Amino acid sequence: MKNFRFGLTRTVSLLILFLTVSSLSVNAQAKQNTSTMKDCCMMKDGKMMVMKDGKTMPMEKDMVMKNGTTCMTNGECMMKDGSKMMMKNGDSMDMNGKMCTNKVKKTSMMKDCCMMKDGKMMVMKDGKTMPMEKDMVMKNGTTCMTNGECIMKDGSKMMMKNGDCMEMSGKMCTDKMKKMKKTKTTKKMAAMDYSCPMHPEITSDKPSKCTKCGMDLTKKK
Repeated sequence: MKNFRFGLTRTVSLLILFLTVSSLSVNAQAKQNTSTMKDCCMMKDGKMMVMKDGKTMPMEKDMVMKNGTTCMTNGECMMKDGSKMMMKNGDSMDMNGKMCTNKVKKTSMMKDCCMMKDGKMMVMKDGKTMPMEKDMVMKNGTTCMTNGECIMKDGSKMMMKNGDCMEMSGKMCTDKMKKMKKTKTTKKMAAMDYSCPMHPEITSDKPSKCTKCGMDLTKKK
């Protein structure tokens, strides 16, 4: 009987010890998870929330991050340089002012460019959009002006419309450049009115002789 009681007591003691250790382990894991969660403000279900020490609560006042970014209760964030962005569901910003969601990946993939938006020329740099305050010269020699007019290196001009954008290389990142190239090619082809009867690939925009056989080029019908 004594042995039975001793065995039962020992079993209960071991069970209590196991439960205590398990509880401590769970608490430690919870604390670790909480500590790895950065304090931040986030947009959740259309409302701005603040996470502090692992607890989430409604954002009741505007917050200024360490890098000077101001995050407002309506989800609008104003950077120190004056550029703005609007947070969407799932977006979050840590207290340093760094985006800690997929938005930062998307932003990093966006190329620096100038664009026409709502009738105004804007500049995108490092994912931030700001008003275009002065004319810009692109790498290929194209000059893009604050009124949306672009002058190419060859002197040709174009006017940017809403949605049009131009990379810093001078390359259009919309369909406008494709249309322009197509128009130029069509005009160039139309200008080649003369060709060789024996060698049709030899063309010219004025009467001359074939460089292969010496025959006179004839006007295309």
